[in-house]
Amino acid sequence: MKRISFYSIYTVLLCVLFTSCDVDNYDGPNAKFRGVVIDKTTGKGIQTEQPNGFKIKWTELSWEYQDNIQPEYFWGKTDGSFNWEYAFGYAGSLYEVQPVQGAFVTPEPQQFSLEKGDYPNFTFEVIPFIHIDWEYALEGMELVVKFKATRPEGSTDENFYALSTTRLFISDKTKYVGGMNTGGFINDLSKRIKLNESDLGVEQTVRVELESGKKYYMRVGVQTKNPSNAYNYTEVAEITVP
Repeated sequence: MKRISFYSIYTVLLCVLFTSCDVDNYDGPNAKFRGVVIDKTTGKGIQTEQPNGFKIKWTELSWEYQDNIQPEYFWGKTDGSFNWEYAFGYAGSLYEVQPVQGAFVTPEPQQFSLEKGDYPNFTFEVIPFIHIDWEYALEGMELVVKFKATRPEGSTDENFYALSTTRLFISDKTKYVGGMNTGGFINDLSKRIKLNESDLGVEQTVRVELESGKKYYMRVGVQTKNPSNAYNYTEVAEITVP
């Protein structure tokens, strides 16, 4: 009786094994898409960090199971660009792409179709929650950073997000310096600045003593209490102390 039970179980397992090893006849991804999110106040790619900069939401609207259409997400890059290489192109396809969860007013989505081998390029122009003008100079061993933060026109039309954290981020290890890369900036040098609503539009000055013979990467970031806690940033600057 035990032997019969053993062989019965063994037979079932073999059936499951060979069933699961059937050849997958579905074609793999055969199309891509890419793009850039432009900061309307600078005309350049929006400056973010990775992760927690912004996400790209994309949806296959022509998915055959219409009752179960779900969007997918991936992180954008620190320079505002994005790239996805695992899409499916086919006749009659319809997709939608949209930058979301960033420190900017969410733009309208764009719809497009994909054929096999396609690689379309998209441009989105967004209004950042905070715009930062800045300049910097070395005075001997001292770094002097001057900046002015403002709320661009249209940035508060839908939601007003209060100011949270303002900081000059400085690193001697990586150019990918920002709030999320906590091991990538020097805490003692990365000065916090108390910035209130009344300080917007007013020039702020930060002074930091650096070490001779070292290279540093730096930028200013202003965080608002937006749902993603994302920062608005200046570009990363590189400076070498003689």
